[in-house]
Formats: sequence, structure tokens, C-alpha cells
Amino acid sequence: MTELRTLKDFRCEADNCCDRDKCENQSIKVNSLKAEAVKWIKNIDTNLNEEAKTHVRGELNSKISGLCATREWITHFFNITDEELAK
Repeated sequence: MTELRTLKDFRCEADNCCDRDKCENQSIKVNSLKAEAVKWIKNIDTNLNEEAKTHVRGELNSKISGLCATREWITHFFNITDEELAK
């Protein structure tokens, strides 16, 4: 499984940065964040598929609801398109 990163795991990507690991500027490119968001969504999709295998039809499942809400938030916040998820 792919290791998921959070914002603190990204290094500075500024061209003029002298110490990328300790930089406090943290100029992070949008494409890097969007790529990471797509990985998070794909990980959530995997978890949803696993959860669906054991889900009893018709019952409310808070884990599935939470995963769907998280997926929707990430998709909206990072403006992820279906084309980006299909890659």
C-alpha cells in the first residue's frame, strides 16, 4: 500500500531554498498537493470497497458514511476531477 503523506511531510520546493528539509517558507507546488490528494482518495476508495464486502445492506454504517464524507471533502477542497482520479 502507498504511504500517505500529510502537509508536514512535504519539503520546500522553492528554487532558491538553501535547506529544503528545514525551510520554514514551505513553498509547496499545487500539483504536488493535488497528486497527494488523489492518492488519499484512491486509498479511501480501497477502504470503502473493503468495508462494503462486510456491510449488511440497508444498515447505516458510520465508517462508510465517514469515508464518503472525507472523500467528498478532499475532492472538493483540492478540486479533483474524475479525469485526475482515472489516471
